[in-house]
Amino acid sequence: TTAAARPKNLTVRKAALGNYAPAAAALFNNMKLPASIISGAMIPIGIAGPLKFEPDNDDGKFAILLRRLYPFAAVIALCSELISVMWATVAVNQLTETNVEAATSVFHLIQRDFSLPWVATNAHFVLGMIGFIWVICSRAYFMAAKGPLGASIAGISFSSLLLIVSIVNR
Repeated sequence: TTAAARPKNLTVRKAALGNYAPAAAALFNNMKLPASIISGAMIPIGIAGPLKFEPDNDDGKFAILLRRLYPFAAVIALCSELISVMWATVAVNQLTETNVEAATSVFHLIQRDFSLPWVATNAHFVLGMIGFIWVICSRAYFMAAKGPLGASIAGISFSSLLLIVSIVNR
């Protein structure tokens, strides 16, 4: 009676366990390199060569907002990218230096043992990218002497930010 209760065509596939630590380390390294590049770009763009923070007499509300948020966005972008690099570096070190249990896939390994580092690496990378684009938008606006041309150039930068976010949300 028990054989009749089970479906006849039911096949259970067991995934083979394997060492996916090198693949997981490669994924973390894929995040570490771009975050490092953006961090290096933030120093001259946002920190070493900042905008004049005091508003000009002819600044409108938008220009004043950009000037006031510029140092905040620059510091947030730099710190977020550095945090992303740190999370990824520590995760790669753990994957390399420790004996990681076998897993059925790299996704399973990251989900099981490295969920927080993976989410933190990605979240800080995206937050840093948003701040980086904000800084680029601000600089582009002021370099083009504000006005319609500056707004157009800043709009192009801002549209790239929206495209980046839409790619991440896929």
